[in-house]
Amino acid sequence: MASGPGLIRSVVATPLRLAAAGVFGFAAFIKIGDPQAFGLSIQTFDFMPDHLVHVSAFAIPWIEMAVGVLLVLGAWSRAAALVYTAMLASFTLLVYVTLERGLSIECGCFGKLKLMCDGTISSCNLVQNGLLMGIGGLVMLLGPGRWSVDDLVRRARLGESRLRQTQLGETQLGEA
Repeated sequence: MASGPGLIRSVVATPLRLAAAGVFGFAAFIKIGDPQAFGLSIQTFDFMPDHLVHVSAFAIPWIEMAVGVLLVLGAWSRAAALVYTAMLASFTLLVYVTLERGLSIECGCFGKLKLMCDGTISSCNLVQNGLLMGIGGLVMLLGPGRWSVDDLVRRARLGESRLRQTQLGETQLGEA
C-alpha cells in the first residue's frame, strides 16, 4: 500500500482525473444527443467554413467522449489529459477571439446547461477554461493516481521486472 507522498499524490490525482473525465464526458453526452444544435453553436462563432462545421459538430463530441472514457479508466491518462488540455486551450483561444471581436454569443459547450458561467461568452469563460486546463495540467503532472489502468499496468511491469531480477540472481548463484 502506498504511503507518504505516493498516497497523497493518488488521493489528489484520482479525483482530478475523474473531474476532468466528468466535464468532457458530460459535454460530449450533451453534444452527441443533439449534434445539429452543437453545429449551430459552432457556426455562430463564424470562424470556419460550413463543411468543417458539420465535421466538427460530429467529431468534437466523440473525441471528448473518448478522452472522458480514457480518463475514467485511467488508461493512457497523461495522453488523454494532454488532449483534454489542448482542446480546452483551443476553446479558450476561440473564446478570447470572440471577446476581442465583440461578438455576443452563447456558449454551446454544455448545451443549455452552464458549468460556471451564465449567458453569453464573457471573461468568466476564460477563467472557467483556465481552471479546467489547470486540472488537465495537474493530471499530466501527477499521473492517473493509484486507482487506474495505468497504475495496474505499471505495477504489473514492476512485478515482472522484479521477478526477472530474482530469477537472474538465482541463476547467477547456481552458476557460482
